[in-house]
Formats: sequence, structure tokens, C-alpha cells
Amino acid sequence: MTELERVLHERIARDGPLPFGAFMQLALYHPRHGYYSGGRPRTGWRGPFVTSPELDPSYGELWARAVAKVWEACGSPDPFAVVEVGPGEGGFAHALLSALDGELRRAVRYRLVERVPQVQERQRERLAGFDAEWSASITELPRSEHGVVFANEILDNLPVHLVERRDGELLEVCVES
Repeated sequence: MTELERVLHERIARDGPLPFGAFMQLALYHPRHGYYSGGRPRTGWRGPFVTSPELDPSYGELWARAVAKVWEACGSPDPFAVVEVGPGEGGFAHALLSALDGELRRAVRYRLVERVPQVQERQRERLAGFDAEWSASITELPRSEHGVVFANEILDNLPVHLVERRDGELLEVCVES
């Protein structure tokens, strides 16, 4: 039995069946044993799966073109916020920032939202030499008049509640030992 399984069994024994959303929250974000918060590489060639930004820098380069178009449509403001929520191992940020040039490169204020300190440290190493800032939560971001938010695959990482219909009634799905 893993440490996370032990935590889940203890919680269910103490509190009873766990709503699926609470189960998912613990499985993904338990401070020491959660899949995303444990600090291990999650994506990229060292993690258990590879995402589009890690496969090839062209993914970030294409998005840099889109960012440039939005920036121009906004009147080329300076500053221009680019916020990435759930930046993985920093591959997207590295590719996008590498592709920016000229006035846009000077205008962009790149902000990564990463809640796990060990992952944030790996991102800082990968993005050394680029002007970027980090926040642990979107609530910590400074206000921006102009910008874009990028959230690649973040919806996969959000705890959800599950319900099912039985005899015409909606019931929440719970996890039991």
C-alpha cells in the first residue's frame, strides 16, 4: 500500500465515504503524496507522459505567432501579460519566449502559475535567462490591462464531482474503502 493509499483509507475510515471530487483533490494535490504536488517530474521526457509543448518547440512557436496577433490587435501595449497556468516542466514557456522578438519581446510580462515549489524550481532553471515571474495561484497575479492566458491541459488536472442518475434522482458518486 502506498502512502497516499494509506492517507485515503484513514480519511474514509474516519469520515466515511469520500465524494469523488475530494478523492481526486487528495490523489492529485495531497501536499506530500499527490500526483502533481509531490514534486516529481510530471511531464516531459523524465515524467510519465509527454505533452505537445514537450514534444517539439514548434508548438510554442506557433502560439508565439498567435500572441503577436493578439498583442497587435490590442494596439501593441507595453506591458502585455502572458499568463501560463499549469506550466508543466516549462517547455511551452521556453519555446514561446524563444520565439518572441523586437518590441513584443520587450513588452511581454510572462507569468507562470505553479503551486509546487520543486516544479517551480525546475521551471526557473529551464527558463534562466528569460524574464519571467511565478505565482502559486492565479489570485496572486498582478492586474493586467492587456494580455492572454494559456492553460494547456489544465482542465485534466482539476478535481471534479461525479454524479449519476438512479431512478430519476441525481446522486453524488463517493469512494469507499
